[in-house]
Amino acid sequence: MVKPIITNLNTWPLDRRGCPIFTCTYDAHLYAQLIENNTDKQKMLSISRQDISFKLRHARHSKQPNLQRMCDLSVKAQLYRECLEEVQRIKDEGFPA
Repeated sequence: MVKPIITNLNTWPLDRRGCPIFTCTYDAHLYAQLIENNTDKQKMLSISRQDISFKLRHARHSKQPNLQRMCDLSVKAQLYRECLEEVQRIKDEGFPA
């Protein structure tokens, strides 16, 4: 099955907190192209990444760490980081890849 390409922020899948859902690096890079001029979305993504990092640190130090949850948080933080780095790359180069 071919995954449809989302070209509109209004149709991007979001979690219950309103944060974008990425399933791979491709999603993160595509979302970056959609938000390159939207500083509110960029700030929200940055804040969400910080929140995820905090949760991950907390989970890492718990008495009974849930390894699957920690892995999920790590992947989510990684994809958010990739998205933010791609936004910066676009701004620096002045055009999408």
